[in-house]
Amino acid sequence: MCEGGTPSSTNPEGVSVNSRTRDRSSWILLVSAAFLLVGCSSYTEAIYTSPDRDAEAKMFRVDPARATLYVVRDQMYLGDERLEVVVNEDSSAWTRGMTYFVTRVAPGRSVVTARGDKHVSLDVYADPGRLYFVQIEVRPSVYTLHATPRLVDDSTGMEAVRSCRRVEVE
Repeated sequence: MCEGGTPSSTNPEGVSVNSRTRDRSSWILLVSAAFLLVGCSSYTEAIYTSPDRDAEAKMFRVDPARATLYVVRDQMYLGDERLEVVVNEDSSAWTRGMTYFVTRVAPGRSVVTARGDKHVSLDVYADPGRLYFVQIEVRPSVYTLHATPRLVDDSTGMEAVRSCRRVEVE
């Protein structure tokens, strides 16, 4: 009998079977905790800008030498789920429902990629001194979100941006 009155058996090396089971359980718990910590440390949150920067972007000013690209996710549906959106592989932002970001791009072809369950891209052919609005439509998928970027007209885009909060571009 072990301490506490529970039966115990020993193996040929004289180690208690209960002790070995307890050591294995401790090891599994330790490894699980390590994976949880690593997973949490890589989680990137949407970072909101200041109210002043948000208000400034909502003035919809143009840059005469470059195009201004607004990327907006104006759905409340699945709003808590984060989604990375990348423009030309050199600027990106983490979005949530009811957020947008704005970036300036060189004239010509720009690629907006929504990185959901699949990377879905949209080519935008931009002229200098113009505004462009890309709306990200989000639907649930098996493991993550399915997101589709689409170009919308200025009126629709401005209305969507006005209803959202601005997030930082990385």
